[in-house]
Amino acid sequence: MFDNIFESLFNNNPIILKEIKCRMRSRMEPRVQKLIIGSLCFLLLWIYFLIFRAIYKYPVDANDGFYAAYSLLVLIIWLLCPVIASNTVTQEKEQQTWQMLCFSLLKPYQIVFGKFIVRMIPPMFVIFVFLPFLLFSYSLSTIPLTRLLLALFFLCFWSVFLTTVSMYASWRSKRTSAAITLSFLVVIFLVLGTSIAAGTVALAGNYSELGDACIWLNPVRIVIIVMDQSHTGNTEAIFLNLAVLGSLTIAMFYIMITRLKGSAMER
Repeated sequence: MFDNIFESLFNNNPIILKEIKCRMRSRMEPRVQKLIIGSLCFLLLWIYFLIFRAIYKYPVDANDGFYAAYSLLVLIIWLLCPVIASNTVTQEKEQQTWQMLCFSLLKPYQIVFGKFIVRMIPPMFVIFVFLPFLLFSYSLSTIPLTRLLLALFFLCFWSVFLTTVSMYASWRSKRTSAAITLSFLVVIFLVLGTSIAAGTVALAGNYSELGDACIWLNPVRIVIIVMDQSHTGNTEAIFLNLAVLGSLTIAMFYIMITRLKGSAMER
């Protein structure tokens, strides 16, 4: 059973190939594309060279280097995923191909997961680009291996959650601009709204489990926990973040898959 599902998702899923071709489509000549890609690769290598030279020439705490790179990477992921995935369905609606796709021979989970897999490529690529510096900083630091694995896990987990949120917003919207707005509203709520809610509870003089629950959903709090080895309450915050965001991710996937064909008839 699982072999058939896996094969239908990857081997027999034309959505993945179609989405990749659409992302790579360009009006530029192949020579110009190669020149741009080569320039970006050279720029990336040059930046790495300058960073490594600065570290050896002006020694700094390797822990600080790891924390700075990780914080920057988290910021990029939380800004990139909504932009990349918010046109997942609205682009099809704007091109008037969504209904035709929904009522094709493809199964709903093939459509949803096919688009999801392609939208996960950019954030995974960004993590891959930052990975050498993170590993280099880790090798010189005193950070435990468990902290490194936890940091990388949360990067992947947040990428999955934010991509799913943006896909769901795109599925519920008619325009890409509306989907982007909804996606960033979720980001703003998790980053700022949870802090405001926790502060409101504290001002009311009832800062207890409710206030902690609000702030534990905040990604900034999780980053602090990952970085601070002496932070108390690590397990509760991590499990609450995983449980709530993971449950929302599963629920959004379930709703999109089960109501895909029905939503295609909505005006």
